[in-house]
Amino acid sequence: MDNWLIVFVGLTAAAVVVQSIVLTATYLRLRRIDNELAALRQRFNDRVDPLLDRLDDILRTVQGGTHRILGDVAAILGTARTQAEKLDRLTDDMADRTRAQIIRLDELLARALATVETTGEKIEQSLATPVREVAAVVAGIKTALAVLGERRRAGRAEQDSLPEAMADEELFI
Repeated sequence: MDNWLIVFVGLTAAAVVVQSIVLTATYLRLRRIDNELAALRQRFNDRVDPLLDRLDDILRTVQGGTHRILGDVAAILGTARTQAEKLDRLTDDMADRTRAQIIRLDELLARALATVETTGEKIEQSLATPVREVAAVVAGIKTALAVLGERRRAGRAEQDSLPEAMADEELFI
């Protein structure tokens, strides 16, 4: 059994030596990879850092400009809202005034038309009465002239018929 023990101890020692060789090789390989990664990281940082610095400058510029622009936009919107409210009040006031003037004009026209109508009626009455009176006088004159004309004709006819009537009377006797 002692032999077996020596064999197992030898195998274990060989396994430990192989394991330490593998671990040393792994360490050396990882160290080389770490050095390559460090070099790669350094090259990456050398290229990316200026880009990041520029981006940072751009972001600061944009951020400052954005704050200024947003402030300006907010001021413009506030002014636009105020102007829109003023315009709304102005148009409402103008509509109210226009409505009042239209009502006033309508009332004025209604009164003017009523006055014209009343004046027309008065003129008609004032002209119609004298015209009727003149027409009545003219009709009276026509009637008088007609009556006078008839009397004259009747008088002439009477005078013309008188000698005949007398002649007839004389014949009758």
